Amino acid sequence: MDLKARKEARKQKKRDKKLRELEGAPKQKPKTIESMRIKDETTIHDINAEENEEIALEMKNDELSSYFEKSYIPKVLITTSDSPCTKTRVFCRELTRIIPNSTAKYRRHARVKNLVKKAVDLGYSDMIVVNEDRKEPNGLLLIHLPNGPTAHFRLSNVKITTVLGKKHKAINEERPEVILNNFTTKLGYTVSRMLAAIFHYEPEFKGKRCVTFHNQRDNIFFRYVPSFKLTRY
Repeated sequence: MDLKARKEARKQKKRDKKLRELEGAPKQKPKTIESMRIKDETTIHDINAEENEEIALEMKNDELSSYFEKSYIPKVLITTSDSPCTKTRVFCRELTRIIPNSTAKYRRHARVKNLVKKAVDLGYSDMIVVNEDRKEPNGLLLIHLPNGPTAHFRLSNVKITTVLGKKHKAINEERPEVILNNFTTKLGYTVSRMLAAIFHYEPEFKGKRCVTFHNQRDNIFFRYVPSFKLTRY
């Protein structure tokens, strides 16, 4: 198509748009990656709906149900791959300040299987293993003890406090409010429950701390806010 034809096509497109507006036709929604995405058949719109009764029953009796029944207080062990770099060690230290009742320990060439057994004996409810590649944290293994489930997450664009121009002491140790957004599929519900289970179920609103996990196109964006403003309605 030559230049003249392309100009004419654009003009015709504008004329058609004005004509639709004059006729009162609804505006066409722009095509985006999100709008063109094929909807997952396992999406759950209302977990309490009658058609989701079986899924709700499964969650009520899964390995994480005891946490939501508040039968124990989460205790999390955080460790790394062998010989971690400085950034990975700092990242784990900051996780211990974000996640209440958590402890960071060196792995010392121990196998994950042996670490799990030791963590269970010491009364830990969950374990996090941070892996790295080329001196950058690139993976996170989350294990719910003693019998799972286990999830592996790929890490990208990890920012520690020094990169953000802050000190790790800016992360106070009060229990944060946890926000889980857009985990709408059956798998998403399981992942969100695993993430929720590493935090204390009773946040301390006095500290005004907030931790957000936002799921978008199968990517989970994590953000920690040291303080936020509470709005009363």
